Amino acid sequence: MNELGEEYIVPLRAALTALFDRIAGLFKSHGNDPDPSSLASTELRDAARPESIVTACSISTQLIEYSSEHLTAFVKTITEPIEPLACWTCVRSMLESCAISAWLSDPAIASTARIGRMFAMRYEGMQQQLKFGRVVNRSTSELQSLSDRIDDVERTAMSLGYQPVCNRNGQRIGIGQRMPNATELIGLMLDEEAMYRLLSAVAHGHSWAIIRLGFQGATGANQQSTMAGINVKTFEKKVYMNGLAYLGLGAAKAFARALWNQSLYMGWNQDALEEVLEDVFDTLDVTPNSRFWRSSTCIT
Repeated sequence: MNELGEEYIVPLRAALTALFDRIAGLFKSHGNDPDPSSLASTELRDAARPESIVTACSISTQLIEYSSEHLTAFVKTITEPIEPLACWTCVRSMLESCAISAWLSDPAIASTARIGRMFAMRYEGMQQQLKFGRVVNRSTSELQSLSDRIDDVERTAMSLGYQPVCNRNGQRIGIGQRMPNATELIGLMLDEEAMYRLLSAVAHGHSWAIIRLGFQGATGANQQSTMAGINVKTFEKKVYMNGLAYLGLGAAKAFARALWNQSLYMGWNQDALEEVLEDVFDTLDVTPNSRFWRSSTCIT
């Protein structure tokens, strides 16, 4: 594949900025309530515990908001002076949040599955909160209160018919269902496992990924240097336009998937959202195969 020219950075920034701006206006016009004929309205009416549906919707929306900030942060990293390394970890952050949001608002699942996913997400969060509390030496009473809260949530789930989620030793490892890990979720909901693994390699400081994605061998007289009398090869930072295009497309697709699932689930104006996505992906010069909304409504 030929390297894209530097001029591609201009439409890339413009497309992602337009995606953020137009989506913000579109979703603000919807408000918080689903359309009366939507799947969300049906579940809120028929669910044994409608509060759980509201919680799932709230978490999904929070994660979209979180993702939108990372989208604009990515645009900042590719605005001069471009940050050829930070841009990779910036997109990594939004892949997971978009995948979870899409997972919670997936229009292809039943309300029982959605509520189970909500409980799984809440359990995971409370477990992390409990671990954090131990590390920062919260009082015994605070830790016990949180542990009791986890027990309360499990009892609520069991009262709705969900079975205990335990390992082979009978230890609780979830509520409602097992929470998939980030790699599983991103593969399932976004089909971006390869991208996530690459971005994780950068985030975890693996030299092979950092050098390939943000550096090139130094040229001229700077090709070689020494350290403690040992010859070393030197590198200099390099902006790879194809890499930025790859990141931009991944960010746009992930954000679009979260938005699309929520819009379908809430019964909001699909035509208006599709128009925004088509315009943005036209600017990015994206092939039809990557425009998932043309052929399907969800990933299952």
